[in-house]
Amino acid sequence: MIKISEFNKICLDIRSAVPGIADHILVAHEEHAVNKLKDKIGVILLGIIPSADREGQASEGIDTNATWFFVLEKAQVDQDDTSEIEQYGKTQDVVLAVREYIEEAFADGDIRFRRYRPSNTKIDPEYREFGGFNGWSMSVVF
Repeated sequence: MIKISEFNKICLDIRSAVPGIADHILVAHEEHAVNKLKDKIGVILLGIIPSADREGQASEGIDTNATWFFVLEKAQVDQDDTSEIEQYGKTQDVVLAVREYIEEAFADGDIRFRRYRPSNTKIDPEYREFGGFNGWSMSVVF
């Protein structure tokens, strides 16, 4: 199981490497996200604290971590179609850059991503999540 401090470091590294991310937060579940996001502005990288699946023998087990990253921005109250599409486009560029960062880290031998599974990576649009944020979610197994 990845230590939470190491996962926070991953989020910091992504934030530093990917243009357009204003801040990042770590949360355990939806209510936690609502509380932490309420006053945030700009594009936010939200990382769900990873779960771990254990495989192998009792004394020689290997953990595989699973998480969700959200790339979100607060939706405008009276958002029209044009601004909504622009917001989704902006946050889509960021989520794709986050995926590229992870894939490059894996290809470069970054030990934190040694069990990265590209086939388990899925990106979905999100609407008015966590108290009114639009953007994208991405599942990652590593």
